[in-house]
Amino acid sequence: MRFPRSGAVPERDDKLQFALIDNLFVHDPKKPLTLGKANIPIIRGAFGALRDRLLQLDEEAIETLPYFGLDDQPVTLHICHDWGGGIERWVHDLSHCPATGHHLVLSSTGKSNGKADGQSLVLLGDGPRRGCLHRFVLEPPISGTALTHSQYELLLRWVLERFGVDRILVSSLIGHSLEALRTGKPTAQVFHDFYPASPVLDIDPLDAFSPETGLDLEKCLASSNEPLKFSRSDPAYWESLRTRWLEDVLEQHIALIAPTRHVADRWQTLFRNQLPTVKVIPHGFDPSFEPSLPLEPKALADGRLNLAVVGRLSSGKGLDLLLRSAERIRPLAHLTLIGAGKQAERLFGLPGIDVVLDYRTEQLPELLRIAAPQAVLFLSTVPETWNYVLSEIRALGLIPIAPRQGSFEERIEHGRTGLLYQPDENGLLELLVHLHAGRLPWPPGPEEEEQEPRVRESAARYFDLLSVSQPALPGRPTLLPDPSGLQRGAVLADRAEQSLEIRRYVTRIDQLSEEVERRTDWSLRQKRLAEERTRWAKSLESDLEVSRKRIGSLQDELENRTAWAQDLESDLEVSRKRIGSLQDELENRTAWAQDLESDLEVSRKR
Repeated sequence: MRFPRSGAVPERDDKLQFALIDNLFVHDPKKPLTLGKANIPIIRGAFGALRDRLLQLDEEAIETLPYFGLDDQPVTLHICHDWGGGIERWVHDLSHCPATGHHLVLSSTGKSNGKADGQSLVLLGDGPRRGCLHRFVLEPPISGTALTHSQYELLLRWVLERFGVDRILVSSLIGHSLEALRTGKPTAQVFHDFYPASPVLDIDPLDAFSPETGLDLEKCLASSNEPLKFSRSDPAYWESLRTRWLEDVLEQHIALIAPTRHVADRWQTLFRNQLPTVKVIPHGFDPSFEPSLPLEPKALADGRLNLAVVGRLSSGKGLDLLLRSAERIRPLAHLTLIGAGKQAERLFGLPGIDVVLDYRTEQLPELLRIAAPQAVLFLSTVPETWNYVLSEIRALGLIPIAPRQGSFEERIEHGRTGLLYQPDENGLLELLVHLHAGRLPWPPGPEEEEQEPRVRESAARYFDLLSVSQPALPGRPTLLPDPSGLQRGAVLADRAEQSLEIRRYVTRIDQLSEEVERRTDWSLRQKRLAEERTRWAKSLESDLEVSRKRIGSLQDELENRTAWAQDLESDLEVSRKRIGSLQDELENRTAWAQDLESDLEVSRKR
């Protein structure tokens, strides 16, 4: 049986008597997906993988997936990694853009230490991180990009044939092999960064370039401010990767796309103009929130500027610049960092800076409404290839302040749609000083007709470069390489890792339990101490009340005695007056007695 392009009714084909269908299942909604247990190992293994896939789709609320290759819609395969960021946003937007056919995503993934980015490949049917169709374990794993990888080539061929892939869009080769450029399918590579032209992602590769000698990879590797994300650090390997990549681009006629002119020019410079023409197509942008949401910028009461910084901070994204200049910025502006990420914890406690470590895209308008910034500040020290945050804040009507380099210089007209400063610490501070002093006016912002192109407009330009005359039908894919031993070994490895992870969690739980016991004991001691102090305080308060009453009694007694003393003094004054009167009377009687005695003496003589 085979399915026609138009869809549903199978036609008889005598040459094909049977076929293996690896993604068809029947589900009774009245019964759970985990019904029953299989005791036979091979059945348990097979249905275990199926159940795992179905449960994941159920958790993601994905009810249906496209009939890849079984209708008239072309199938696009995206090659990328799972690091998130601008690449994930671009692939997501394009994958969900109407009238562009069906989209598959082949994403490399690995442990978070960054030294083996291609430990496995995940085939997704509903954009980045959603709709897992298959997971392939790579042996050996890929760090950086492999020049050749036999297993990767077989896996990629299987995907192309199994799903009838018509065209390929490469967003990143990290964790992949250069076989992704050698399929013979119409292929384009979109330059979201400067890899693999340069292995260092946090510096401008032109800083290590000279027209005479080209790119100095040894200097480039030594200039990184962060640890290298890949296990290979020898310049010879990266030079061989650059050379082989260029050969494949030229031999396979790979279309090259850059979102801005400076990206195209830098790539040409890094390869001494040996690249074919790089087509400049801006990333389309469809706001994921209501653009007309009113935001009211507010100046601070103390006269400082009110600014926000949106997005992850790292060495190349302005973290080092901010650490160096925070003290000089503080008198000029207050900064609200939104979604700055874990590295921004180094800024905790610095005066004049508020930090929100993370946010969801739909939360951004509300966070900006609360912060009410007068402008959004960009601090990148590495030239940006695009920057979706710029698109978002312009859609919200906010003013950008950005370094005069990279995509910012192309997308912002200084004094009209935003403000640009010289890309260093002094340039930033000079602009803030002028704004703070009122010597630099706020720009009016872009006109409504200057809005950025929509995703569908950019998608049409991408696929014009990858024309598909007739969509491919799924063929007869070869068997997956080592479908039993390798995959079973991978399951066992995952199980062992899960066991180790459980042990780590148990150890951590024990540590936390000890910490809880220690803090509980401390808390009980503090409680007992608090109770003792409370009793002492109550006793002291009782003694104080007795003292207050005693003082009141003594005060009354003092007042009574004062009144008695005043009465006594009054009586004493009366007594003094009486004594004076008696003294006068005594003197008068004494004088009378003396007169009488004198008269008596005269009478005797007579």
